[in-house]
Amino acid sequence: MKEHDNDTLAKAIAELKEQGRSTMPPQDVVNETLKCMAEAESGMWPVQGPQRTRSLWSAARWAVAAAVLLTAGYVIGRVTGHTEPDIDQLRAALLPDLTAALEPQIRQSILDETTRTTQRAMVAGYVRMKDELTEQYRTDLNRFAVQTFTASNTVTNELLEQLVEAVPVSDHDWPVDMLITDKEVLRFNRR
Repeated sequence: MKEHDNDTLAKAIAELKEQGRSTMPPQDVVNETLKCMAEAESGMWPVQGPQRTRSLWSAARWAVAAAVLLTAGYVIGRVTGHTEPDIDQLRAALLPDLTAALEPQIRQSILDETTRTTQRAMVAGYVRMKDELTEQYRTDLNRFAVQTFTASNTVTNELLEQLVEAVPVSDHDWPVDMLITDKEVLRFNRR
């Protein structure tokens, strides 16, 4: 796209040169511009006399008018401006809105926390009760097993003694003789 623009510009310059027109401004415009620049550098303006005084007076009037308007705006702003806000009045105005906005959230938060605390307490109580019941169940089973074993041994020993006493000594085989002679072994087993 830039090449296209450059080509168009180059074509336009070439056409102007062919027509014989100069690309330079007229000489009288150049001379007038140089004269104005020289006067500006020397500090001499073309405005002099009463016209210069009028422009200074006009600028001064504008400056005074602006100062008066600024001062009036400042005074009006200070007079009509807000004073310190009344904190109690502000609190009274905001309290109902804040209460209405925050109350459901606070209620839900308290409900959630209460639910979590209750669940934790129930779980801890359940675990403790389960442990206590398990320990009690074990203790009861062990006691019952020992009592059953003791009763079984006692009954077995009594039945063996009755059997040994019921059989006459002459009819016994040698293992039975050994049992009769070792009654101390039977008594030891009862303990």
